[in-house]
Amino acid sequence: MRDSTRLLIEEIDFVLAERKQLLTRGLAFRIVHRFRAPRTECWPGEEVFAIFLVHRGREYQLALSPALLLFADYMLRHSRLAQNR
Repeated sequence: MRDSTRLLIEEIDFVLAERKQLLTRGLAFRIVHRFRAPRTECWPGEEVFAIFLVHRGREYQLALSPALLLFADYMLRHSRLAQNR
C-alpha cells in the first residue's frame, strides 16, 4: 500500500507542476501557412493551412474550418492586445 500511495503522490505532484507551467507559459501553437513567399512574414494571398497545439513535445492538429483557421490565426497573433469592436 505504501508504494501505491507514494506513486499516487508523485503523479499528483507531477500534474500540479505541469499545471503551474501551463499557467505560467501558456499554451504553445504552431501555425502553418501555404503559398508563403520565402523569408517573409505573413503576406496577402497566403493561406492558413493548419494550426497545431504543441504539448509535451508532440503536435496535435486542430480540426478547424477555414473560417476558424483565419480567426484562430488572428487571435493567436494578437493575443496580448485588447480587441475592440
